[in-house]
Amino acid sequence: MNLEKAFKFPFKGENWVKNLLIAAGLILTGIGSFIVAGYGLEIIRSMADKKSDDVELPEWTNFGENVIDGLKMIVVMLVWMAPLILVSFFFGIASAIIQNMMNYDNYSVMNVLFILVNGISGLLSIAYSFFISGFIPTIMGEVATKQSIKAGIDFKTIFALNKGFFWSNFLVALVGGIIVGLISTIGVIACIIGVFATSAYAIAFQYHLYGQQYLKITGADTSAPIVAE
Repeated sequence: MNLEKAFKFPFKGENWVKNLLIAAGLILTGIGSFIVAGYGLEIIRSMADKKSDDVELPEWTNFGENVIDGLKMIVVMLVWMAPLILVSFFFGIASAIIQNMMNYDNYSVMNVLFILVNGISGLLSIAYSFFISGFIPTIMGEVATKQSIKAGIDFKTIFALNKGFFWSNFLVALVGGIIVGLISTIGVIACIIGVFATSAYAIAFQYHLYGQQYLKITGADTSAPIVAE
């Protein structure tokens, strides 16, 4: 994981200011965030095609493709998150039923049960989120390079590719998430517009990290994995 390259990447290319501003504008609209996610997949695809992390920030010349890729990524992540969504749904129903059953006679018992149900639900959510984090670079890389929903939910292939890289993937997702959070905080301190500008930079940074990791997973990068297993 080369953080220096990821930090410098958003500034690479003759039109990096324009490209980041377009991303920031799309994020500003709210609904344009998924298009920026598709743009992020183009970053990974560029790295995979060149088998190198030494690439420039892509131009916004494939807007339609970015839109479609962003939509594909939404579907793929919904499938991966389906178990968590279902569990949260059923625990939510159980919590509502328990809350409705509370009365003066059994309030203490129901309150303990209510806390227990919500506690278990929360722990399962955290555990599953950690689990998914260990696959994110692999999932992103497969959708980016094969440009299909099927590739993103081909569990057999993804689990095979991911073997030996779970913890390094998790580390990339964790470190990337922390740094993106810090970058976003800087944007908040700067001003409202700064939030969207730093968010665009953060996305370019994060997807470059994912691309770096995907190169390791596919063997295009011969450097040692981040975490040996």
